[in-house]
Amino acid sequence: MTALLDADVLPQRRARRALAAHVVEQPLLRGAYSLMLNTGVTAALGVAFWVVAAHAYSAAAVGSANAAINAMLFVSGVSQLNMNSTLSRFLPVAGRSAGRFIAACYALACCATGVAATVFVVVERGNGALYRSSVLAAVCFVVASVGWTVFTLQDAALAGLRAAHWVPVENGVFGAVKLVLLVVFAGAGSAMGIFAPWVIGVFAALPPINYLVFRRLVPRLRDAAALPARASVVRFAAGDYAGSLMNFATVALVPVIVVARMGPTRGAFFGVAWTVAMTADLLAMNMSTILTVEGTHAPGDLARLVVSASRHVLVIALGLAVAVSAGGGLVLRVFGGSYAHSGAGVLRLMGFAIVARSVNSLTIGVLRVRRRTGTVAAMYGVVATCTLGATLTLTGSLGISAPAFGWLAGQTLVALWSGRYLIRVGRAREERAAWQPC
Repeated sequence: MTALLDADVLPQRRARRALAAHVVEQPLLRGAYSLMLNTGVTAALGVAFWVVAAHAYSAAAVGSANAAINAMLFVSGVSQLNMNSTLSRFLPVAGRSAGRFIAACYALACCATGVAATVFVVVERGNGALYRSSVLAAVCFVVASVGWTVFTLQDAALAGLRAAHWVPVENGVFGAVKLVLLVVFAGAGSAMGIFAPWVIGVFAALPPINYLVFRRLVPRLRDAAALPARASVVRFAAGDYAGSLMNFATVALVPVIVVARMGPTRGAFFGVAWTVAMTADLLAMNMSTILTVEGTHAPGDLARLVVSASRHVLVIALGLAVAVSAGGGLVLRVFGGSYAHSGAGVLRLMGFAIVARSVNSLTIGVLRVRRRTGTVAAMYGVVATCTLGATLTLTGSLGISAPAFGWLAGQTLVALWSGRYLIRVGRAREERAAWQPC
């Protein structure tokens, strides 16, 4: 009997080891699955964070803090000037100039974020906005926005340096620190007790990761720089920046609009469901980032990379779509019965869009390799128009489900084109193989 069991188990173990070796040996899969692991770690700690917040704080405090956090993400995202995509696209060819290139991206983005965050807290007139409650809260918001900018860009730097395996370590530390601090600050019961752990957690992660980047990873690069002319880099960043503006307006600004139009309590129900859905979407975006990095390293191998990435991502996306759409209410139940009752419809609609979102993300990765940033901006523009349009016009009839309906419509429309584009890129590999002499 034992021999029979061993005969069944051993081939399975060998298959798992072979699959693991296959993933480790290929930079595309190694980097992508590192970022996917990061998504899992971030999601688990993020869910734990908001579950604790939902039970330890009032719904109004959760709604206000969620709006402030999303406002911080929006301000940082808008003012990064698309430096994260620029790092992913050009670091693979920066060679010995990588350190100066990263530092220049940091400096430019941080200056822009500081100015944008200051203007935001001065002119924004949101009802009960956390960052307008006191001067200290406003300063905290500005500092947090600048810190978040560096925190985001260092992930792109790690990916561009083919060191994405450090990203889940970094975000795991960040998630654990902010979760512990959330519990420590729970006695206050205010929205600042939810927001402050994010600020402290970000600044706890910055020094060790940037030491790794500048003192360990960059000095290992020995190749001469092959960066294009500065004007080409600026054109890439400017073209893709237009798309990133619309993307961040869609992802980060929508929860702020919901709170402003429907109040912090309903905003809390929407914000939690929206955050859970966006976490699932990160899986395809991770593969897109690594596809850009590896496609830049080997542009002649882009078709093979697209086929490999598509096979892995679409299987995962289909599973997630079914799980989120069918079990969205169960996922939200851990936050409380009111969150599950009010947010299940939002999460269900967002789940339906996961496959289309995955196809679109992979297409954006290819377009960035080819520097077709105008097309990227057009894709983001369609999604932003549908999502923000539904948020502003349909909340009266659809309630907090209106933004999710617009998101689904926009992603589906774009995927009708981007799916055909990906197929054409993948077929280029077959066409080249067909013309090879025997």
